[in-house]
Amino acid sequence: MFAHRRRRGEENLMPTAIDSSQEEVPSTSDGHHISHGQPNSERYRPLNQGDEMTVDNEVIVQTADDSSPSNNPLLSEAAEDRVELDVQSVFAATLDSDAVNLTPPTYNIPDEFIQEDQLARLNDDDSGIIQFGPFPAAVELDLNATQPLVKEIKVHRGNVCQEMVTFFSKEENVNLRGTTFEVKMLKSDGSTEMAEDNGGVLRDALTEFFDSFYLQYTIGNSVAVPVLRHDMTKVHWSAVGEVIRLAFRQEGILPVRLALPFMQLAFFGTPDDPLDAFMQLLPDVDRLLLEDAMRSVSSVDADDLMDFMERHDARRNLTDENIEKSLTEMANKEMLQVPLFVALCWRPKLKSLGLSRLQLRQIYDNLKPSTRKVLNILEFPKPMNTEEGALSSSLKRLVREMDQNLLGLFLRFCTGSDLAVREKITTRFTESEIRCPTAHTCGCVLNIPRSDAALPYITLKSEFTTLLRNRYWQMDII
Repeated sequence: MFAHRRRRGEENLMPTAIDSSQEEVPSTSDGHHISHGQPNSERYRPLNQGDEMTVDNEVIVQTADDSSPSNNPLLSEAAEDRVELDVQSVFAATLDSDAVNLTPPTYNIPDEFIQEDQLARLNDDDSGIIQFGPFPAAVELDLNATQPLVKEIKVHRGNVCQEMVTFFSKEENVNLRGTTFEVKMLKSDGSTEMAEDNGGVLRDALTEFFDSFYLQYTIGNSVAVPVLRHDMTKVHWSAVGEVIRLAFRQEGILPVRLALPFMQLAFFGTPDDPLDAFMQLLPDVDRLLLEDAMRSVSSVDADDLMDFMERHDARRNLTDENIEKSLTEMANKEMLQVPLFVALCWRPKLKSLGLSRLQLRQIYDNLKPSTRKVLNILEFPKPMNTEEGALSSSLKRLVREMDQNLLGLFLRFCTGSDLAVREKITTRFTESEIRCPTAHTCGCVLNIPRSDAALPYITLKSEFTTLLRNRYWQMDII
């Protein structure tokens, strides 16, 4: 038996290939040499009892029982201190041949030295087939989380708000990480509108959703706050929060008509002073009454002021000294305390958007449409002929004369949203026998027939304004 030894800590447990021109030929004590192929001279023979052999500067004496691994001190040492080498497999030879036929060695490597996170290995049957081991648990991935998922929401025009609340009230549609939503708009008869949602249909559906939401679930004038209803449970209010999160993540839309202090309460839990927003919440007649009363209580009609206090459940006589404090308390109650339940339902949804107080305020300022914003995002072809130049001038004039409501309708007609969510509206002049503008909301493109250049401006304004105020626009362009 021939034992090959390696010390603990040696970096390479595998013996290198044997080079007969450089390796020292081991010999036994009686002068016999282990040859690497001497022809017709020293043949291989087994070691006899008492023979000595020098390996790695160590003398190994063959005893009677050395063939047994349990009796050999070299073979009985700890597994991590040696690697056994089968000499017969390394120096296999036949007595009939003059040359030694070398075959690949077989290494008996202890299990302690085999890495447990081995990903692949060759089969032991020399078939050349690679077997892959188990994937390390430390780097296992959720492949479903890495694949984008598109989910379709089917809603009927005119009933978008109710159907979207119902959709997001279902557990399987809540907290869908990495999911993109598309809207399929249905007509009142159940047929599908001819439109493919590349953003425009979703923006149009969200605009209708918030329009209905303001009417059915909020109170207020210029700004609004949610109102509690017996048919709106925590699940339903949380579903509204899901819609708000979807609107901002996919289209950058927030319901900016909701009072900023209330939204700060829903996002962060601590709002700014609500008095200014409370004044915008009130009808114009009440707002003007309070503005005069804050300058001088005696300057307003006492009965009108008393009627206002009774409608808001106030139990204090207003004076010049306490009117501001009293109004601040009323603002806290009606804008923060009453809709607090709604804010708590929305907070987990809105908090995940990661907005700061400054960002929220900037978004409110940027989304609200204005005449200057709309004029800046209008884009006309260059160069333009005389007819196209006249039409562009008429369109700009029309935008300048629009009030806030018409500006929102114009933006919705061109982009799908009544907020300033897109950076440009591309205007094209088309050849069409139909004297009616059309728009592609997905690409934010406004098409105006060149024949409109022959119309007086007042006619163009009347027709375009009537089209916007009609507010019933079907998606019939793919």
